[in-house]
This record gives sequence, C-alpha cells and structure tokens, in this order.
Amino acid sequence: MIQQEKMAAMGQMAAGVAHEIANPLASMDSLLQLLQRKPDRMDDDSIGKLRDQIARISQIVRQLTDFAHPSQTAWETVDVGEAVARALQMVRFDHRIRKVDMHIEQPQGDLPAVTAAQPHALEQVLVNIILNALDALADEPAPRLDIRAWRQGDQCFIQVADNGHGIAAEHMDHLFDPFFTTKPVGKGTGLGLAINYRLIRSHHGRIEVESKGRGAKFTICLPAAKEDPPVS
Repeated sequence: MIQQEKMAAMGQMAAGVAHEIANPLASMDSLLQLLQRKPDRMDDDSIGKLRDQIARISQIVRQLTDFAHPSQTAWETVDVGEAVARALQMVRFDHRIRKVDMHIEQPQGDLPAVTAAQPHALEQVLVNIILNALDALADEPAPRLDIRAWRQGDQCFIQVADNGHGIAAEHMDHLFDPFFTTKPVGKGTGLGLAINYRLIRSHHGRIEVESKGRGAKFTICLPAAKEDPPVS
C-alpha cells in the first residue's frame, strides 16, 4: 500500500516531471542545431553546456528513482533539514506549486537528525501532506503554504499549514482511517494519511492535525537522535 501511494503521488506530478525534463532537452536540441549549422562553434564552452543539461536530467531521474524505490528495511538517522529539502525538490514537479505563495522557515544548523528513520520515509510523509495541501488550495484565490521546522528539547517538529478549504469537524476523527477520503472517485485512495500515521508512529513519533474553519495544519513530532557521548 505504501508503494502504491508513492506511485499515485508520482502520477500527480507526471506533467511537471515531463516539463522539467523537456526544458534541458530543448536547450540541448537548440545547441546541437547551432553546432550542426556551424561546426566551428564546437568548443569547451558548448560541450560544458551540454554536459550541464545532461547532469540536470540525471539529477531529476535520480530523485524520482530514490523516491519511487521500495522502502528498505534498514534504519538510519536522517537530517530533518535535508528531508524537508528533498520533499520540496519532489513536489516542485507538481505544476500547482507555482501558483502558491510558499514560506519556509527552519533554523540554520539547529535541526538534528531524527532517530531510527527509514530512508526516504519522512520525505514520503511530507510529500503526501504537501500534495494534500495543494488539493485543498485548488480554488483558493490567494493560496499560501507555510512549512516550518524547529527543535524543542529532545524533539523535532515539522509543520505544514495551508489556507485552503479546511477539514470538516465531522471528518477529523476519521482522517487517519484507511480508505477514508473526501475526494471524488478516482482522485484519491484514502491511504495517504493512514500511511503517514503508520510511518510516523513506527518512528516513535506522532502526527497532529488542526483545522478551524479555514485552512489545515499538520504537525509531525519525532524524537531527535541521541548524540554519541564524547570520547574521553
């Protein structure tokens, strides 16, 4: 079910992925046409430009492969700031993100790794929450998305808040139930939030939701990784 939800998220972002790859391909094609007409223009600068565009495509493919790969069983610590950055790199493929006024707030150098995190699990949770927020912002005239990360004691917090249509009070108790969805048929599996809940709980953390009238706020809380004591 986790893998199915990953692929559903990638399906939502497919048009953006195609656009991201099409841009460097178009640049490469234009340069190759120029070099075909004027072979004498082939120099180190032209080769460098082609290599830059190839590297850009390779990075996109690598990001997609990392995100789509089935979850590994190995556990390791994950830097919270890097997890947020990777999630934002993925959701940039969704064309709807360009219409959203996005604000990102996280302290520099003060976010530790979170303990015993499966590779890419936290990234997947954040991608799912942000894509849900984009759904909620679809009809909002001034869509806004706020992403915050901070440390408090031995806990790390990541918060995603939107100013969309919000969550009805009668739905709050069922948000994390498998297959519960308020989206039209074909627009959602009802598994995303249930999987998020399962993944965060498996990391000894919790996920909280707040929605009062307009907007929704999802807050993830995870224990910070314990630092090894200094060697005397």
